[in-house]
Amino acid sequence: MSIITSTYTGPPAYLFNGHLETIIPSLFRKVSDVAYIREKIDTPDDDFLNLDWAKVGSSKLLIISHGLEGDSERHYVKGMVKLFNSSKIDVLVWNNRSCGGEINLRPILYHHGASYDLDTTISHVLKNHSYEEIYLTGISMGGAQTLKYLGEKGADLPAEIRRAAVYSTPCNLLSSANTLKLRSNSFYKNRFLGKLKLKIQAKAAQFPDLIDLELLDKVSDFDTFDTIFTAKLHGFKDAQNSTDQ
Repeated sequence: MSIITSTYTGPPAYLFNGHLETIIPSLFRKVSDVAYIREKIDTPDDDFLNLDWAKVGSSKLLIISHGLEGDSERHYVKGMVKLFNSSKIDVLVWNNRSCGGEINLRPILYHHGASYDLDTTISHVLKNHSYEEIYLTGISMGGAQTLKYLGEKGADLPAEIRRAAVYSTPCNLLSSANTLKLRSNSFYKNRFLGKLKLKIQAKAAQFPDLIDLELLDKVSDFDTFDTIFTAKLHGFKDAQNSTDQ
């Protein structure tokens, strides 16, 4: 395997630590000239997925899996869409269930090991389009979903899939969750949990007999949230069990 030498010279001087590198682009980076065409597809369990296409008439396709509480509108996604479109490659961004501006129908949301919706997306593309080459990429949680899909397919991976690359992917989910407990990372933990709590409130409106909103008051970290909500909704015993999948 060849090694590609990086030409990266480092961040701008004003982004002098990891927090600034993360927060400033999230708040202020704007990516223009990206226009999607949305397609809604059914899932095998009678739910739906929203797929956002950015086509330039190519025989090649990049499929992007976004990060936790992200969607096709996130700056890091649109930046990649714009880059690959400029290289004459079609792009498809699939939105995890409950992401992309529309709450899904089933009780489940998504998690780092939920590769089945990526599988549904790829199967839909292979059935309805004739791309000669397909590339996969994922950011953070989307990277974990992508790697899990590749591992599960193994030798049965569709021949059209030629390359895959992932970024900022938590290889050890439990360790990553523990890192968010550090006081220095409380901003990110609170931001993610705030968004996830809103999702649970929306799910409780759909399934009031399934979700006890009074338990939200007990949630101050990801372990508790995943044990009370994620694990229950997705058939895991607790947070530890879900991170082992």
